[in-house]
Formats: sequence, structure tokens, C-alpha cells
Amino acid sequence: MESALFAQRRGSLQEELSRRGIAAALLSDRVDRFYFSGTMQSSYLIIPAEKEAFLLTGRAGEGIAREVPGLKVYTFQNPAELSACLAEAGLVGRLRLGINPETMTAVEFGRWQRWLPAAVWEDIAPLLKRRRRIKDEVELAALRKAGEALRELPKWAAAALKEGKTSELALSVALESKLRLKGHGGFVRCGGILRESAIGVATAGASQSAGRFFAGVGTGGELDPVVSYGPGKHRIEPGDPVLLGYIMNYRGYHCKQTRMISYGKNPPAAARQVYDDLLEIVGLLEQELKPGAVAAELYALVAKAMERKNRSESLPGLGGKKGKFFGHGIGLLLDEEPYLVPGAQEKLQAGMAIAVELAVMLRGIGVVGIGDTYLITKEGQERITPAQREWRTVVTDPKTLKASG
Repeated sequence: MESALFAQRRGSLQEELSRRGIAAALLSDRVDRFYFSGTMQSSYLIIPAEKEAFLLTGRAGEGIAREVPGLKVYTFQNPAELSACLAEAGLVGRLRLGINPETMTAVEFGRWQRWLPAAVWEDIAPLLKRRRRIKDEVELAALRKAGEALRELPKWAAAALKEGKTSELALSVALESKLRLKGHGGFVRCGGILRESAIGVATAGASQSAGRFFAGVGTGGELDPVVSYGPGKHRIEPGDPVLLGYIMNYRGYHCKQTRMISYGKNPPAAARQVYDDLLEIVGLLEQELKPGAVAAELYALVAKAMERKNRSESLPGLGGKKGKFFGHGIGLLLDEEPYLVPGAQEKLQAGMAIAVELAVMLRGIGVVGIGDTYLITKEGQERITPAQREWRTVVTDPKTLKASG
């Protein structure tokens, strides 16, 4: 990205800091740092309200400097050198300093309290998140690239199943390799501290019911207790509904897509009916994804449509373990504001990116879902996950191709 873009973002933040009487923002989180500087390498980004921004790192700064032309990079090896850097920037005394406590660890904050004992600390997390909700043209281009990379994923899955890759793990490995060759960064960033996600999941049957990583279903069977989210060793049986929920990370920007596939024979008729219902409901939601739409009202629209289709009891999850959302913002993080949840009064605006997720858990059958990512435009919405939505059945023996259940 152009350094001028990051300078523009910093300048806008500086104006806000100045209006609030905050002397500087001290950013430790990799996503905050990248958004305002262009580097995710280990460092602290300091953005004073009235002076030029700079980076502080305890490691060799040459590599960082190459990534952030126009920004000063100070390297310190001990507290005395750090204090000298801060004094040169005028960050001493009883100043109001903004931090993101949602991503700064207690250990980091304790260090800064020792280094700047007179400082008054302000929570600017809401300000930082609000600034990232509306994407600029560079971000929109990256998101569209991410969506386009997912176009052929159902075809890749069909080819892998024909080749006999009929375990969740084998199918996922085949799909992940394709995405890596399309430019996937190899990991998915989530909000908060030390939250991580697999590139995606190809799950089938009983393993779909385990809500491990977050409230919901379709998270997959664990390979090991230390890998509690993603594909497991479960073998996909003929006719199983296979949920392909994958996330593309293109140059740091995420795009999410969910499609359905089966192999050997058609899925149970009940699963196909649910999928048709979900496609109909998605169509209703797409008509309302536009500037001015209230997040809670979008949630209510989907919830009422699910109730009319008699799907509420299994949406999403069984019993009391249900996910209470139908979508969320997406960008440098997989999960960003706004959230399509009950009570959320935020209105959609042009430039937002929204990932929509609808899923139903059928007891004894598995999960049926559909998911897409949209850009909110002045006219309405643009779906940037263009993969065909048809439920594919991979034919291995035409004689067995029949509906079951």
C-alpha cells in the first residue's frame, strides 16, 4: 500500500485525538499498527496528536524501516534508551495517552505504566474500531480479490472427493493448498488477544455439532485437544451434508464463504429442503443490506423468516447452545463491528463489509449452511463471494445417485 494512504489515516486519527485532548495514541496491536503504518512487525506505533508518528522496537529496525518509508523507527535496548526516545517526542509528564486495552496485555500495560508513571491512560478501542468499519478503495480492492479467490472452491472440493479424499482432514488439506497458491496468508486473524482460527473447515455429519471455538456449530472434530477447531479425522460418508466454510486472507483482508457439497449420493431430502429455505431467506436479507439498515432489524428479519420456516429450534445449534448472530463486519479481522445481533442499533453505511452466516443443525444429519461476504454500496450491496450456490453432489457411481431420508 502507498505510504500516503497510511499518512492520511494517521492524520485523520490525529485530528480526533486533538479534539479529545489526548496527547498521543500508543498502539501495540498488530492490526492497529498495520492499519496506520503498513507493518505488522513487532513494534509500538506512537501517533502524537501534534507531531509526526514514529515506531519503537526492541529489535533490529532495518526491516521495519523498509516497510514504512517516511516513518521514523527508533530501536531501544533498555528502559533508558526508551525514555530518551519518548522525551525527544515530548511524551513525558502527566499526559493523556490512548491505548487499546482490548488487545494490550496486562504485562505490556504494566511496562508502560513503569516507563511513563505520570501518564493518564484512555481507552480508545471504540475509536479505533469505528475508524476501520468504513473501507477505503484500497481495502475494497483487497476484499474483492479475496472473494474472487474463493470462486472455484466448490469445484476444488468436487475434484478432491472424486480423487478419494473423503476424510475431513484430507479434503481440507486439498482446499487449503489451493488457497495458499491463490495468495492466502496462511492464517486467519480474529479479534481480541491470542485468538486464532483455521483457514476453514470441511465438516460432515456428527462432527459438525461440536461448538468448540465459538458459540455455534460446524466447527469440526478436533484432531487433538490443542487443535480444537478445524477439520478432524472423521470420514465423510456417501450422502453426508459437507459444509465448506472457508476464509480467504488476501494481503491481510479476510473474506468468508460457505457452500454445501455431497458425494456418492444425494443428501437427505430434509437437508436439501433446509438449504432451499436458507437460500430464500438470504434473498430476503440481501434486499435489505443497504445504507441505513439497522443491525438488530436485520437480525429480526432473519429470525422471523426462520420461524416461519419452522427452523428456529435448530438455528444455529441444538438446545440452548445457539449462536445469537447472523452476520458481522469483516476486514483486517475475521470478526469486526457491526454485528447482526439482537439489540444492535448501528446502521449500515456504504463502505462496510459484512459477512452473513446462516446455518441450521439437523439432528442425526449434520449442519446445512450458506455464507457470503458483501460490500455495502450507495445503491445496496455487492456480493463479493461469487462461487455458485448450487448444492453439488459428486457422482462416483450413477446407480447410487438418489435422495435418501
